[in-house]
Amino acid sequence: MKKKSWAVLMRSRMAIPTRQLLRSDPLALPQDTSRASEIDDGSINTNAPRVSLKDVKEWMQASISISAEKTELVDVNLENFSQGYLGLSLEGRRVLLLDLSRDYDVNRTRVRELMRKYLSVELPHDTQNEAPGEQQAGLVEDGGMLAMYYRMERNLRDSFKPLYASFFERLNAHPGGLKLLTSIRADLLSVPPKENVPSLHALEAYLKEKLITWLSPATLELQQITWDDSASLLEKIVTYEAVHPIRNLLDLKRRLSKGRRCFGYFHPAIPGEPLIFIEVALLKDVASSIQEVLWDSPPAPEVEAKCALFYSISATQPGLSGINLGKFLIKRVVYLLRRDMPHITVANLNHFIYLDYLNAHPSSPPVLHNSSLGLPSLTSLPNLVQLPGLCGPLDFAQLVESVFPNHLTYVIFATLSPIPGYIQWLISKLASQLKLAQSESKDIKHISEKACGSNFKEDILLPEEEEMILSGYMNWLNSNTASEIEHTEGRENMSGKSGIEIMYEILTSKNWNGSVCLSEALKPSLLRLCARYLLQEKKRGRALDAVANFHLQNGSMIERINWMADQSIKGIEQSGGIMVNYVYRLDKIDEYAQAYLNTGHVHASCSLHQYLQRSKDENNAAS
Repeated sequence: MKKKSWAVLMRSRMAIPTRQLLRSDPLALPQDTSRASEIDDGSINTNAPRVSLKDVKEWMQASISISAEKTELVDVNLENFSQGYLGLSLEGRRVLLLDLSRDYDVNRTRVRELMRKYLSVELPHDTQNEAPGEQQAGLVEDGGMLAMYYRMERNLRDSFKPLYASFFERLNAHPGGLKLLTSIRADLLSVPPKENVPSLHALEAYLKEKLITWLSPATLELQQITWDDSASLLEKIVTYEAVHPIRNLLDLKRRLSKGRRCFGYFHPAIPGEPLIFIEVALLKDVASSIQEVLWDSPPAPEVEAKCALFYSISATQPGLSGINLGKFLIKRVVYLLRRDMPHITVANLNHFIYLDYLNAHPSSPPVLHNSSLGLPSLTSLPNLVQLPGLCGPLDFAQLVESVFPNHLTYVIFATLSPIPGYIQWLISKLASQLKLAQSESKDIKHISEKACGSNFKEDILLPEEEEMILSGYMNWLNSNTASEIEHTEGRENMSGKSGIEIMYEILTSKNWNGSVCLSEALKPSLLRLCARYLLQEKKRGRALDAVANFHLQNGSMIERINWMADQSIKGIEQSGGIMVNYVYRLDKIDEYAQAYLNTGHVHASCSLHQYLQRSKDENNAAS
């Protein structure tokens, strides 16, 4: 075994869930559950000397109260606090943070006193009814009056700052302080929601605002991570990979070798540890399943790459949850890829003219106006318009290659992303409809007429989808894959059941994807409802799915959803095995991002909208 592999293997005392390990693999990374809480609970330092909560509280108080001019004394207390805090139990940390939030909150007595003083000073009589600008002009004549207002307003602004603000500022400036602040916020986020403590919420919100400022994109450095980096850094990549677990050292090396890239955002105050990292695969085509990416061996030559596929983005710090570190990440990664691969021309607006034309004239021969690329004028493309599903950037890439193979080398920047909230949302929808149906059938009197109306009830399944599910379920019961008990109980309970009931039972069971009958029966409805989930389900005007929200606010469009793209246990449980391709059209990133952030509009290919069109057509036919 080479020195690098041996170093990573020896250093990899990481908390990797058992299901992520290939226990039969001699290179499988060892599991050390003793440090599981170190990752999840904010870096508990089990090697730190045990100190009492009283000592840590005294160091905290000293760090806040000592004058900033006594730098050495402040640094000593900050260092003692840092080490002591990491040595506290979770309960000890919670008690300490509760004291911090209450004892060093805003001094409201002083705020009220300053407000009374401010309100007691009357404006000159002739400026009271004037606009702010006119008031300012009037006060300029009295320099002393204007200076007094500025001083009082400055004091009033400062009084609204909580007393722990200076403590956070000092910690941020202290070596290792930024990392500790992320641990503190992770502890604040771990407080159970039922413990509704307003002062703790205010403390967490204030710390989040400060972290957003201290971790602005200008302060972050984007670096490529390679197999030649330190073993400690590679250890962290294995530990924090949250989307597709790294199974062993060979898997790790494959992800960092030719045809692959890994980039991380680093902050100077937290050296050797990425705050977020992204993994990229250079492929001939846009992958439709994660198996194509993870098991692509040997990878395609980079000179033949036509797609840069972002297939995993993982954050490493629980305390930075809710802080969009990925903002500008995609753009900066694209810049580095283009710099390192100068032979590639990025697919831009000109490459997508065919898409726009076809969307506007689906039944007419396509026309390509593309003089800026130096391509011949094209007035007719016979037979190409009949290609199934030819309506998105991915299809146009194939079109350009087939018509102009020697004129253009291009790359599409796309993702293969999970849809982590889909099945949970769908099961919740099914459960609510079943509950409503049961209430209606029992004629419960306390259910109002409105609650039983169409405002709450919806036809989740189309008639043909319901028929497919019932038929597929019956075929499964009659197949050899259903156990004798399942066969008997299923037939007994089948009578009178709706497609929604059957679908709910299937999705809440395990290993349904192992049955061809069940999988094929669910496929049409799961794909259509997935398109609805991504395009229409919103929370406060933003996509309900967290991953979708991330990519859409960064300027992507939804291109394609892929059936059984992730057949892992996690993939089936989260999204029914479905994954989605987001495409970044670099000339449209800003436009798409602004449209999404301003109005919630989601740009998507016509193939996605076709799923929703089926529902509209069915509703129109029913009405």
